[in-house]
Amino acid sequence: MVAIQTGLTPNEMERESGVGRAADHLGLIAIGVFAAMLYAVFEVVTVVQGLSVYFNTISILSISVFSQMLINRSKDAETQLARINRSLEDQVAYRTAQLQLSYEDLLSENAIRRQTEQKLKDSETRYRTMFENTGMATIIVEADGAIILANREFCRLSGYSLDDLAGRKTLMHFLSEEDEARIRRLELPRAANTEAAPPHMEAQLQGRDGTRVQVLLTTARIPESSRTLVSFSDVSELKKAQETIKFQAFYDLQTGLPNKALFLDHLKMAMVRHKSRTGYRYAVVAVNIDRFKLTVDSLGHGVELQLLELFSGILRDATRPVDTVARIGTGEFAILLDDVGEPGGPVWLVQKIQKRLQAPFRLGSEEVFVSASFGLVTNCEDYHQAEHVLRDADMAMLSAKEAGKGRFAVYDRTMHEQAVRLLQMENDLRRALDKKELKVHYQPIVACDTRRLVGFEALARWEHPEWGLIHPDAFIPVAEDSGLIVEIGHWVLHEACLQLRRIHQSQPGADGLFMSVNLSGRQLGHPEIEDQTRRVLNDSGLDPHRLKLEITESVVMSDPEAVIDLLGRFKRMGVRLGIDDFGTGYSSLSYLQKFPVDTLKVDRSFVSRMDPHHPENQKIVEIIITLAHSLGLGVIAEGVETSEQQSILSFLRCQFAQGFLFSHPMDRPAMEALVSSPGPIFC
Repeated sequence: MVAIQTGLTPNEMERESGVGRAADHLGLIAIGVFAAMLYAVFEVVTVVQGLSVYFNTISILSISVFSQMLINRSKDAETQLARINRSLEDQVAYRTAQLQLSYEDLLSENAIRRQTEQKLKDSETRYRTMFENTGMATIIVEADGAIILANREFCRLSGYSLDDLAGRKTLMHFLSEEDEARIRRLELPRAANTEAAPPHMEAQLQGRDGTRVQVLLTTARIPESSRTLVSFSDVSELKKAQETIKFQAFYDLQTGLPNKALFLDHLKMAMVRHKSRTGYRYAVVAVNIDRFKLTVDSLGHGVELQLLELFSGILRDATRPVDTVARIGTGEFAILLDDVGEPGGPVWLVQKIQKRLQAPFRLGSEEVFVSASFGLVTNCEDYHQAEHVLRDADMAMLSAKEAGKGRFAVYDRTMHEQAVRLLQMENDLRRALDKKELKVHYQPIVACDTRRLVGFEALARWEHPEWGLIHPDAFIPVAEDSGLIVEIGHWVLHEACLQLRRIHQSQPGADGLFMSVNLSGRQLGHPEIEDQTRRVLNDSGLDPHRLKLEITESVVMSDPEAVIDLLGRFKRMGVRLGIDDFGTGYSSLSYLQKFPVDTLKVDRSFVSRMDPHHPENQKIVEIIITLAHSLGLGVIAEGVETSEQQSILSFLRCQFAQGFLFSHPMDRPAMEALVSSPGPIFC
């Protein structure tokens, strides 16, 4: 803004300019009149000659005076006029500046208005684009719920066009009465607190064709307006994924039964009811399919799902709807019997299931008889943790399985004490090798007809510092379960080969003795078993042909093709092979022909039943010996304890025998003394 300073205001300048012009006119008129009068007097006086000189002089002086006065007045008028002109020029400049500023302000206002209009237009375009492309179905509703605007996604989701929606439908048209009541409750906090986060809830949006879509509904009040923005996120797939995750978290995918986590949750609720309701009792049954892995491996993994479905169907049919049947392991199940009325109810249930299992299962093209072992916990008074109840039921089931499979056992406290002892044994066994508590004992193997020594079987013994000498039957299963058998078995193989090599070097004529060493299933499945055996032979310097590796029949048949391949590699190494405990499994004759083995060992359970007074008991032994001879294999009978048994074996042409009749397993010094004795012959 420019300010112009002047001596007079515009009104004052105009007023003064008018007064000055009037005064100047009057002065000029007065001078003219005075000059005219003077001239007239001069004309009259000149008539009188005598006074003409005086009058001329006076006239000239008067005219000069008046002329000077007129000139001075004119100069004052010019000065005044110049000053007025300057004032007018200043006024014009002031007005011009004002007009210029007004014009510039006008241009600036127009530019600002145009910019504001463009910004509003851009903002509208941006927000309309966001409204249309937000990815969520979105509408704007009036206070009464009437829809005034909807985007394309809402039209797609609802099945209505924009023309069908705008002004014709309300939000509540798409919601159930229950959802309508819930959304009205959600709006209450918004009315009290406008800064609160937009409320949201799950609802079902009903489309034009009647289909319902699960959505997450979000509302937000538009500021300075009675309208509300409502967004709908389609969460149908998310809900399906959540249900799938929930199912996978709490149910077994193969059988559809509850899994261990859900079973324990139901068991916890049963324990709460037991404490709060008088007379309420529950029971837990652990179930394990006997020889599950062997059955599946033998018939092929394609029958696994079929077997599980058939077995779980039997459990479902045998239980009530209030009971819980769960799959908690590969071939393991658990049953929670809710509100057991009679104490004998769990036993009756097990007997019912066992009866159903008497019928064969149709698995593929085969009919297979399936048995199961059961463990029961019926007295639940002292339990405080669900895991402990299931643990003890499982412990009872293992006890039943060890007793012969296809049975059931009711848990008692001695089982827990035994389990604690086994756990302590496992912990001690892990330290036994480092503490040199494990020893190798050797049981002689003799020729059945001459009783001459032909070899030894290496047997592990554990000299426990507290429990004394522990038989392998007590700790080998623990080693198998814990995986320690791989380390222990390798150590036994190494010690046995070194000892036999020392015997060969120190005792003339003993180089024909062989050493039998057992390989467990875990050892056989170890990826380095072949390399370990080769290193042991190299380190000890033992002739591979003097080492015989014995494998139980059940291990051989667990995966026949893989075992045949491994045994073939052992044979190419020069090692001899034997099948231990023959007759206790179910070797296929077709596979038996393929196994590159050298001997069959008759299990002690058959030998112990041989009696001259009951010849029928020796038939199985006779069949095994005849089978071995027909296949060109040697035969070793173990567990020989009487001369009668030895005589029968000789009669049946069994080549070798071992047992207490000849010698108990002996330590290394006793073994060396035996080999150095004359003969040696066991008479």
